[in-house]
Amino acid sequence: MRRAPAVVWSAIRAWVSLYALWWLFVGSWSPWAAVWGAGLAVVATVGAMVARRERVGRLPGPGALLRDVAAALRQIVMDFGVMTGVLLRAAVRGDRGPHGSFVVRDTDAIGDGAVALRGWMALVATYSPNAWVVDIDGSSGRALVHDLSVRRDSEEPV
Repeated sequence: MRRAPAVVWSAIRAWVSLYALWWLFVGSWSPWAAVWGAGLAVVATVGAMVARRERVGRLPGPGALLRDVAAALRQIVMDFGVMTGVLLRAAVRGDRGPHGSFVVRDTDAIGDGAVALRGWMALVATYSPNAWVVDIDGSSGRALVHDLSVRRDSEEPV
């Protein structure tokens, strides 16, 4: 009997891990939760396999990723206060108009080999309630970010 290729074992490990994460976060035990979890794990596994095949580049090491996540978690707490202050001032003034502004930031994530890095940067920076990454251009590395209140630390790691 022939052995399955390494990519098949990788896909199976990814699916099992994602399905286990689904059960960790779903909070209910039902047949529908099982079906949805299995389906979503398939979608995420296929996405991971396509990304692996396309060679979207590598992310920094685990230490750098954990530093980014730790900084984002601290920033979420601080930005909640910033966001609450902006919204309270607007409510007191009766200002229902649009708030915030778009800013452009330069990054080092340039080229086809930095697709995964651009995705990581956009994901982590958007966890802040004050900043939302609209796009990071692959050719120039410029990031378009919308800030409710312009604060550079809210946009990290962009």
